Amino acid sequence: MAAPPSFRANRWLRTVNLALQALLVLTFTAGLNYVAISHPWRFDLTASHRYTLSPETVAFLRDKITRPAQIVVTIPEDTEKPGAAAALSDLRGLLREYVIATMSSPGRRITVEYLNVAQRLKEAAELGVDQPDLVYVISGDRRRAIPLDELYKVKDKRREAFLGEAAITPALLEVSSPDKSRIYFLAGEGEMALDSTDPNRGLSELRDQLQMLNYEVLPLDLNAARRVPDDASLVVVAEPNAGVSPFVQEQLRQYAGGGDRQRPGSLIVVLPNVLMGRNHGLDRLLRDDWGIDAGDDVIVDPTPGALTDNGELLLNRYLAHPVTQKLIDYRLQLPIGPSRSLIADVPRTSRGDLSITSLAIAGKDAWGERTLQAGQAAVFNPGVDARANPMTGGVLGAIMLSERTGAANELNFSLPRGRVIVFGGDVFSNDRLANAANRTLILNAINWIINRDTQLNVPARPIDRYQLTLSQSDLGRLRLSLLFIAPGIAAALGLLVYWTRRN
Repeated sequence: MAAPPSFRANRWLRTVNLALQALLVLTFTAGLNYVAISHPWRFDLTASHRYTLSPETVAFLRDKITRPAQIVVTIPEDTEKPGAAAALSDLRGLLREYVIATMSSPGRRITVEYLNVAQRLKEAAELGVDQPDLVYVISGDRRRAIPLDELYKVKDKRREAFLGEAAITPALLEVSSPDKSRIYFLAGEGEMALDSTDPNRGLSELRDQLQMLNYEVLPLDLNAARRVPDDASLVVVAEPNAGVSPFVQEQLRQYAGGGDRQRPGSLIVVLPNVLMGRNHGLDRLLRDDWGIDAGDDVIVDPTPGALTDNGELLLNRYLAHPVTQKLIDYRLQLPIGPSRSLIADVPRTSRGDLSITSLAIAGKDAWGERTLQAGQAAVFNPGVDARANPMTGGVLGAIMLSERTGAANELNFSLPRGRVIVFGGDVFSNDRLANAANRTLILNAINWIINRDTQLNVPARPIDRYQLTLSQSDLGRLRLSLLFIAPGIAAALGLLVYWTRRN
């Protein structure tokens, strides 16, 4: 007679079977997730390719980034600043793509962290980040800070496109590079001092801003060095009150003109205030070499709104150029204080080897006053005071750019062969740098003149805007739908199920 079946054995078999099924499901899910993480296969179905990095960025991440990097976003989650919350949302989607693109390369992996510097002080100090509402790109001991206004293309104070990729990819390339761009500030001729915190004659704020942008900032005394260093990307001459000596001027001429160097250099010159009787000593360099005539005068502009409350010159007329474009987009006004007039030398520019641009100009009725005395009203004196030449547009420039171009190696396109930007008055002392227009202008000028490419060939991502417009009656119908129709449908389905089971 056969033994009766063991119910205990059957229960154990069913238990083992269920455990094996659960284990198979878990291992299958884990394996599927591992494959998805290690070998992502993704489709971007958005019209603007919102979730796809450009081919240029992908190529740079693959070939140019040689060590790990970290991106730290210091926009607080609970920010109440206009536009910061939208920027945080745009950044999250973009930065996720950088992480995914480098996930399979541990040696150059990019990580992202969102850090509230006010609440997580210790972590912020360890990373070397201390300011909110910035994007820090860090690799080793090098870092680059990106302000929010670099992330958007703006027109008439309205954000039109997201430029996050065009700003972050160059920053990654920059911090991954072993070399820094070096900016030298001329010293020894009575210039503004880099280490001074004086509001009117100090440049400590500008120095800190440039270091945050990953520039190396150094003083340069040409009377001691006898020559501009070969590694100089830019030389800044900031209000030489004592007047530049002929020897120093000659060294600057050779540096900006090329001389025996492989490539010509770039200069930014801020002229001293003529009201204090200061002679800059740069006439030969500016007029003869670069076609800019800097007058021994001060611009007087009778146009309404051309002066600040303190009686200083206020500029709001700009030519569209990478240096001034943000001032135009945001409609920023630039306080410059007492400014010399800048006029293009027509005979010098007519030869075609120079391209001279007035980046910021005074009003059409302005003139360069040469006989102004303290306490006296400014009056135009024909034959004494300066008016702009009608051949140059009939305007007085307060900020002027001169660029020498020419064909290189018989190529059929022009290449820059030296750049000079001249400011007729003070725009970046500590006190003035607190103004958004001044800060934007000088940083744009430095980035452009050094030829730091911040755009690459990365397309801007359009900002999608949606607006829902409902009338009062529409709102009433929506309220009724939410209160009665949706719950009524759920109740009807429940009754149908109950009736079906009952019958």
